[in-house]
Order: sequence, then C-alpha cells, then structure tokens
Amino acid sequence: MIRKKVHSILIIEESENIMIYPSIDSLLMIVDSKYKLVHVASERSKQMILNNHYQMKEEEYVSKKPIGRSLEELEKGLIKIKE
Repeated sequence: MIRKKVHSILIIEESENIMIYPSIDSLLMIVDSKYKLVHVASERSKQMILNNHYQMKEEEYVSKKPIGRSLEELEKGLIKIKE
C-alpha cells in the first residue's frame, strides 16, 4: 500500500486500485450535489481558519488542511446541512 498526499486529499494506492479519502461517493450520499458539497466544505473550512474550532481531536483527522478536515467532518455526520 502506498500513501500519497495530493493537495489536501489523501490517496491510497493498493496495487491498481486508487482510493481517495473521504470518497466522493460517500460524500454524495450525504449531500445531493457536488456544488453544495463544495459550498459546505468551503464554508466549514473558513470557519476552522477564522475560529480555530474543530469538532474532532487534531490527531483524529487524516487531512492536515481545513478543506480536507471539513470533508471528514461531513462524512462523519458532524456537519448538518440545512435544505
């Protein structure tokens, strides 16, 4: 298994299979469009930068950057989306 970081996305390569964490498929089961996903993730990452407030312990995040961390929070159900 090879682990690489590209921007703020963790890519795990297992032979020929490539996985991105968190996966877009799992996120789109929570959010109904890619556009809303981008909006929610960017708003949450801005909050992280301005307020320095995280919903998980720092060592629990896979990502180091706020945008990746916001996607992780979304996947874990820590962010509620208003319709």
